[in-house]
Amino acid sequence: MRMPRVLVKTSNIDLSTGQITMRRSHPSINNFNEWLISACRSNMDIKFILSGNDAKALVYYITDYVTKSTPAFHDMFAVAQQGVKSIEQQRVTNSIDNAIEKSRKLVLRCYNMIASQ
Repeated sequence: MRMPRVLVKTSNIDLSTGQITMRRSHPSINNFNEWLISACRSNMDIKFILSGNDAKALVYYITDYVTKSTPAFHDMFAVAQQGVKSIEQQRVTNSIDNAIEKSRKLVLRCYNMIASQ
């Protein structure tokens, strides 16, 4: 993810190469424009697309995101059931955890399995 990034005191444009360098005050925050964020009322990540390969990758990403289907309930239930079985197998080997910790692990495991599917 190319982090941490170099800090830049002021935004500038190199006239010889045309490279735009945006101000960065923190090494782990993406570029942003406060005026665009305010106007759109949303979070955004700004990236200049200068090559055909970057444009194709962006079109693919947007198309894939927009056309993804919502998983069926029975599919999600089957994945959650796998998480429950996994926790039950671990419970046999480690029965020291209290009920709250077991519940937390169960919910986290089910969420991770659903999110990864």
